[in-house]
Amino acid sequence: MATKAEKDFFDYIQGKIKKNHSYLGFKVYNLTGDDIAKIKELGDKWGIPFEWLCNLMAHESAGTFNPAIKNSIGATGLIQFLGNTAKSLGTTTSALAALSFQGQLEWVDKYLNSWKSTWKKRGLVTSDKVNDNFQQPDLFMTIFYPAAIGKPNFQFPSDVSKANGGIKTPMDYARKALDHPPFPLDQVPSTLPEYRKKVSGEDVGALPPGTPSGDTTTSGTPEVNTTPAIPPIPKIEETAIRFNVEQKDTFKALNAKYNFGDLLVVVEVAADEMFVFQEEDTTLLTNEYTETAFAGDEEVALEYEAQEEFDEAGAADAAEVVKSLESAETVNHGNWKLDLIPGEFVTNGGSKIKCCQIDGAIVNVKIAPSYLDMREAAAKDGVKLKISSGFRSPYDAISGKSESGVAIRASSQKQLYDSYLAGKGNLAAKPGSSNHGNGIGLDLNTGGKSSGRFINVDKKIYSWLVKNSWKYGFIRAVAGEEWHYDYLPDLAKKGPYGKLSAADTGSTKTKFYKDWGLDNITIA
Repeated sequence: MATKAEKDFFDYIQGKIKKNHSYLGFKVYNLTGDDIAKIKELGDKWGIPFEWLCNLMAHESAGTFNPAIKNSIGATGLIQFLGNTAKSLGTTTSALAALSFQGQLEWVDKYLNSWKSTWKKRGLVTSDKVNDNFQQPDLFMTIFYPAAIGKPNFQFPSDVSKANGGIKTPMDYARKALDHPPFPLDQVPSTLPEYRKKVSGEDVGALPPGTPSGDTTTSGTPEVNTTPAIPPIPKIEETAIRFNVEQKDTFKALNAKYNFGDLLVVVEVAADEMFVFQEEDTTLLTNEYTETAFAGDEEVALEYEAQEEFDEAGAADAAEVVKSLESAETVNHGNWKLDLIPGEFVTNGGSKIKCCQIDGAIVNVKIAPSYLDMREAAAKDGVKLKISSGFRSPYDAISGKSESGVAIRASSQKQLYDSYLAGKGNLAAKPGSSNHGNGIGLDLNTGGKSSGRFINVDKKIYSWLVKNSWKYGFIRAVAGEEWHYDYLPDLAKKGPYGKLSAADTGSTKTKFYKDWGLDNITIA
């Protein structure tokens, strides 16, 4: 037997099919009664209303519910799985696209399960099911912006807000996403207590069962549905990105500032179609940046690596340091006992380095003693330094343990860059161009954000670093980032401005804040 909601949803799908609805060339998937029952089954498992799940997949799949739908940057299927997301779950977007609706729904379940611990941490789960604290926007945020899960008053950063029609809160996003949903907000409340009061679960009869879909498990060859073959997706450098009118100006402004490269064509789409700017959604990314590392929310302070860091002169400086470190003996004046990580790590240029863990971050052993010397000196001045991100492989995520048993994890630069290109992350450098991948870049706990001034910056920590980090070979190297320090000992001999201009006015904005006296430091 089917509920009224299931019957209404079946009619909704059939109506779309009759209207020949499609998106990006992908037609509406002809859901059977069996398929719809599986959605209900998934909702019952988690305690999530059937209607909310239908609304989520309607928004993510542009109303097609087609497991094969893929946008221009490769996000695929019912909840627009990214490549990194699929990999973290143990599959690929190609395999997901080849599944039947029911087959891919199993992976939607697995994705939700990957966020179960976050739901619990934020008080949204009791006895393995969501509780009355869980709201419909939380389901959307689990896909779109996990930092906002369980935070109804969360305020999106300005770049996310501008890119998505001025949304401010998770509910704003839900309202925009539910412009033409299967179950509008005025019919289906977004809180569980109100939902139970208003929505009836009465049975109304059976739906057409459809042809049994067979084995939809992940073993063996995935079942292929009847959706037409996926058109080839060109490389991102060779294609246009689809933006609505509001997003187009935002993109142009960013491109003018950071010169993303060969993204030459911008196609305008209807104002109600969102090219979503989202947050990192892989498990590796959520663990790399923690609340103790930055001021403010844990996910808000993700790295914004501006492309201007990597001019030819800067790349030459880094290459020279990396080369000199390869042949140099590790200098350890403080006789620090390093907690080594087994094995070797490959840098941007292909050289192999040994690393240790400090604060759970991966650090090149050749620069670790200098950092520890600096940390000790800071502690004597009442300043506590902490590394939030150290060595980052250009292409391979890192997960393991140090010799002492400390767990270490780091996303690859490619993951950050792909997430940025997918609209799910902040501005990030291309793989192979970040000094994190050279083994000489560290992100420290100064706080701060790429856009704006004085936002979340810890004045005491940041001021100490500007005045003293150069004495230990570390200097600021990215104009917009108060937290990023590169080990460039020769340039550091010139003082805090060995890499960046001291000027904090006009178009320079290097964030050596004049108000704090950081733009006029003299060295002996």
